Amino acid sequence: MKTQHTTKTWVPYVIPFAVFLVFTEIGNIFPQKSYIFYLSKTIIVGSLLLFWYHKYDELKKRPCFSHLLVGAIVGLALVYPWVAWDNVLPKLGESSFDPFSFTLDKKLGVFIAGIRIFGAVMVVPLMEELFWRSFLMRFLIDKNFEKVPLGSYQHFSFFVSTFLFGLEHFRIIPGILAGLVYAGLVCWAKNLWPAILAHALTNMSLGLYILLFKQWQFW
Repeated sequence: MKTQHTTKTWVPYVIPFAVFLVFTEIGNIFPQKSYIFYLSKTIIVGSLLLFWYHKYDELKKRPCFSHLLVGAIVGLALVYPWVAWDNVLPKLGESSFDPFSFTLDKKLGVFIAGIRIFGAVMVVPLMEELFWRSFLMRFLIDKNFEKVPLGSYQHFSFFVSTFLFGLEHFRIIPGILAGLVYAGLVCWAKNLWPAILAHALTNMSLGLYILLFKQWQFW
């Protein structure tokens, strides 16, 4: 019975993340159609998060204003190392997503860019914070992770989940740094919303920088 309970509880955390990864890899295989797969994964993952929203008890806990303010400040600040260190630090690979390269229709290009921003700000932070900080960081402490209070700190779970989060990104060092900040926010606030806000603002600011200066390699 205990194994069945654990299996049921991890599904809403793992499946949206797994679906996102699968569609990302398919998009990498077919780069000329990657915008279709990005649109698809944004819709599907967003729908899964809405479907299972009632399962995420940690999202029902209101954060205090000071925690959100700190989350907003550090989330915006994380854009600097992501951009400024780009030509200094090693990368795991290269990427490029120019929304205007898929079509000659400028309006369609704007739509594709809008979907990219929407996914990065509204879907990815919620999905990743639920998986990395709410699920995995607690699961590495106890397989029956729901018994572990959100924001519980253990060296192994904190740093392993953060390192794996960094590996998810081509720019591994800024990725690890961002993971440390987001995980630190959760451990400090005992609430997931400051980390979600920080993550969303990092992605939004980076997205606006990309669009403004046409630095597609960051996508």
